[in-house]
Amino acid sequence: MNPVNRKTLADRISAELERRDWSARRLAKESGVSDRQIGNYLNESSSPTIETISHIAKAFGYSVSEFIENPQNVAESTKFPYGKAKLAPLISWVQA
Repeated sequence: MNPVNRKTLADRISAELERRDWSARRLAKESGVSDRQIGNYLNESSSPTIETISHIAKAFGYSVSEFIENPQNVAESTKFPYGKAKLAPLISWVQA
């Protein structure tokens, strides 16, 4: 795997947070990585281990290689046709 620099990782995480309309706190909860660590990565003040990158990638639904090596391909393949995806309630029954 190509080494990833702090800025590239921060940009990649920021883009995914924005695309999903997630906060850094939500990413921390989904990935099991602390809020403080996520903040450090976003501020480019520290570099995560490969294990931590794996947790972050998994929270976003990607493998490490998809998340790091092919960010354009992942971003293009996961775009929503009508802007950001929004959650909607599921209708569990229909009355005729």
